[in-house]
Amino acid sequence: MDNNQITVQDINNVTTISLPQLVEIDNGEIHIQKTEYWRDGVQQGIIAAQSDGSLRLTAVDTGLQLESNAGNVEINPSTGTTLFNGGAGEAQLQKTSYWRNGTQQGVIAAQSNGSLRLTSITNNLQLESNTGDVELNPSSGNVSFNNNLVIH
Repeated sequence: MDNNQITVQDINNVTTISLPQLVEIDNGEIHIQKTEYWRDGVQQGIIAAQSDGSLRLTAVDTGLQLESNAGNVEINPSTGTTLFNGGAGEAQLQKTSYWRNGTQQGVIAAQSNGSLRLTSITNNLQLESNTGDVELNPSSGNVSFNNNLVIH
C-alpha cells in the first residue's frame, strides 16, 4: 500500500479499510501526523507534528495567516513583518530578541519591577525619531544628540 492512499478491500462480504501510515484512529479520535493543503493543484501549506513534540505550520508560497472571528495575524517572512488586523493590534511580549545575520543585536524586555529594559548586545544603543536621534555609547561614556550635541 502507498503511504498516502486509503485501501478498501471486499473479500467474502467483509470490507476492510486500510488507512495511510500517517493516519490512525484511536478510541474515536483521528490522529494525523501530517496534513497538506492544496488549491487548484498547487500546495498551499502543511501542518505537521514534529519529532521534538512541536507543531509546525508552514505556508508554502508567501505569508502565514492565523484567523479568528475577531481578526487575524499575518506573518510574512519575505517582508519581515507581522500584522495584527482587528482588535487592538497589540503584541504582548515579555521579551523580544533582535537578530541580524545570525548574531543577536539587542533585547527589549519587561522587567519584574515594571520597568522596560533596552539592551544593545554588541555596540551602542541608538534611539531614533524622524527629527533626530540619541546615541548612548557605554564604552566612551558619551551621549550624542542629533550628532551635534555631546554630553560627557
